[in-house]
Amino acid sequence: MIRHTLLSAGLLLLAVGCGRGTPAARGGDTASALAEGGTAPASLLRLPREGGAPRLYSPALEPRDWQAGGKLPALEAVIGPDADQRVVFLTDRKRNLFALELESGRTRAVLPQVTRAVVGPDGSVYAVDTGRAVTRVARRTPTRYRDRLAADPTALYPTQDGDLLAIERGRGLAIFGPDHPRQRVEEVPAGPSAATQWGDLLAVGTDTAVILFAPDANPKQRLRSVDADGPAGALLFSPSGHRLYVAETEAPALRVIGRFDRDVVATVKLPGRAVELRGDRYGDWLLARPERGDSAWVIDAVDHRLVGTVPARWGADLPAFVGAGTLVTRQGADLVALDLSRRGFPVVGTVKDGAKDLWAPVSWVPASEAPALARRDSAPPMAGTPAADSAAASRQVAAADSEGDTGEDGGARRPAERVYLQVSSSQNPDWAKDLGDQLTKAGLRAAVLPPHAQGDPYRVVVGPYDSREAAEAASRQLGRPSFIISAEPDSTSGADRQ
Repeated sequence: MIRHTLLSAGLLLLAVGCGRGTPAARGGDTASALAEGGTAPASLLRLPREGGAPRLYSPALEPRDWQAGGKLPALEAVIGPDADQRVVFLTDRKRNLFALELESGRTRAVLPQVTRAVVGPDGSVYAVDTGRAVTRVARRTPTRYRDRLAADPTALYPTQDGDLLAIERGRGLAIFGPDHPRQRVEEVPAGPSAATQWGDLLAVGTDTAVILFAPDANPKQRLRSVDADGPAGALLFSPSGHRLYVAETEAPALRVIGRFDRDVVATVKLPGRAVELRGDRYGDWLLARPERGDSAWVIDAVDHRLVGTVPARWGADLPAFVGAGTLVTRQGADLVALDLSRRGFPVVGTVKDGAKDLWAPVSWVPASEAPALARRDSAPPMAGTPAADSAAASRQVAAADSEGDTGEDGGARRPAERVYLQVSSSQNPDWAKDLGDQLTKAGLRAAVLPPHAQGDPYRVVVGPYDSREAAEAASRQLGRPSFIISAEPDSTSGADRQ
């Protein structure tokens, strides 16, 4: 049996949950739902482009029991959600950045004169104003960065350390931070780009290669490259960050590249050139945007194969995945939901005249519709964070902590524990095993912890370490996000084997 004791991530989850309101007043909790082996709660927010009251729908496009607290102004763009604070950031046509609070349905102003913005891995929002100044807003507190952008950005990628990676038009990569001057990275030019969810690795396509830049790595190891047969049309990282998808343009195909060994894992032939890639939050599906036409190629990211084509009019917000296996897209004047798990991708929901508005997927449902187990008095972590990964283990933690051997005095006696670093979790055992193998090839003692119960993920860990302090020191040298867990030494399915 595996017995996890969540350390730093678990304490963080408990700390942010204190004093945040009663369970009945809260909406669905992504982490709690995953902990019970279910699918994370998901909704789709309808935002009237010309202004008006927003509405909330299920993944099948059925209206949810939710009331907006007022009307929205005419909108420019959806910036993205902060799942922890339960808000969605938007910009209006007067360049105001504001937040729509999901629980109250009300809006609040954030920053004026914003030309571009992005939500970071911790829920902070990073905004560039009309003067190209950068401001980070974390928990409603704005911080102005020291330097301005030298040119308009084509892409912005926040990091877990609070820096902002900006691909500046015609100039390439620059790094901005609140306490250091602007850093220009000459080796990384402008081009198609993508970054991992935590901003710990950036990929930029050139005519002959894909350049990989790790901002937190040793200066001698920050830059790597992967040879390419020609220019890349689009790039995308998998949710866990250990796969890089490259849409090739010379011989149209999708290359799947391993992050650590930089080998080609698979190649998916495409009907033509792809100029954009999008993925779901679980790593099951990919969409590729053809160079011409209003359609999308649907790719099975697990089996690495093209499975079909669907009509789709591409915008900054749609097409998008909502929940598990549901694709929402504009078709004509309507919005439709397609079930990707069934042959032919049947339509499972329609919103008439919905194509004219903006839409935003959110990992939240109203309290009145949330399952009882998902209405806990704790703030839900962002998907992909250590807290969200660890939440799926919370149920087995509680059960395991109540078990143990009986000692001579009749009291509980637990087996010795060893400390590990968890670097990833996935519902796909092949992905988890592949990442573990790549970490092992890189010289690390890695293993995969199998699920304890149905719905739990496979966890990739590195270790063991003799103490929490040793694990923390190793985490700083690991070069990717990780957090500490402890497990029984005989329960790690190979973690104690070289």
